[in-house]
Amino acid sequence: MSEKAKYVLIYTDGRAENVKDGWTWYDLLMHVYAIHSGAGSNTPLPSAVLRHGRIIVESAICDTAWPYARQRRELFDAADREARESTPEPKP
Repeated sequence: MSEKAKYVLIYTDGRAENVKDGWTWYDLLMHVYAIHSGAGSNTPLPSAVLRHGRIIVESAICDTAWPYARQRRELFDAADREARESTPEPKP
């Protein structure tokens, strides 16, 4: 069985954050998206990503996280809309 990936985010201010054990690449992208979407103008942001101590994204991880999060949101919205249409609210 393969070893689980261990990710580390490197922020623009040089700080490193060990990502929770068990997180996948996609969990990491959603985490980066959440940080970026809630950050203030002077907030240090995630920039680079390491996996098992090696750089896999050298800079601008948000350029990957934003499109992924947008596509995921669009798919969720479409599935939710379909579920609502197939389950109408009962009328009194």
